[in-house]
Amino acid sequence: MKTNIPASLITQLHQKDKTFVVAQEEELPPGTALGETLYTGTGSLRMYSALYQWYDRKRYAIHPDEHVLILLGSACSARHPLGTVLQVGSIVSEGSERTEERIQLEGATDGAASLLTCNWLPTAAVVNPSETPRLLATYDLFDTEAYAAARFCRDTGLHLVCFKGVVDELQEGVAPDWRRGLKEVRRSFGRLVNMME
Repeated sequence: MKTNIPASLITQLHQKDKTFVVAQEEELPPGTALGETLYTGTGSLRMYSALYQWYDRKRYAIHPDEHVLILLGSACSARHPLGTVLQVGSIVSEGSERTEERIQLEGATDGAASLLTCNWLPTAAVVNPSETPRLLATYDLFDTEAYAAARFCRDTGLHLVCFKGVVDELQEGVAPDWRRGLKEVRRSFGRLVNMME
């Protein structure tokens, strides 16, 4: 498994109460033995809504110092090869990218990836072509929902650890097809979850 995740972090997570947060079931291998898992659907609005519904049901049973949300999901990258699983350290949303409002994830290790959450992926087909090289040079990863999870955790005081698997290597002018690298990422997420359980 190609990764930037230190073994010490896996050990810490193994000892915590955890809820896995995943946008779509197909991002994990069938039969993955997870503890509590919240499937949210794709996109920031669905992620944010599902997390608050979960929190309304669980808020009195959760001890923030002992509980961690672990976000597992797919992302695109122009820097990292297919199948790489990365710990994310900072997340910027599409709306705040120009002002550089960024959420730093507490406890992120050195070398953790930067991620831009957006409703589009930065290819020449959807972004002003002059912006694409800057975005690709600035961020390690791109997805459509991690900022919502980071914002939810910041607002509620819960701890978030985010792991993203590269399912598409962004190329200018080529529309991303995230399913292309899903098979390899699925295997990596299965191994990662087994180490944390």
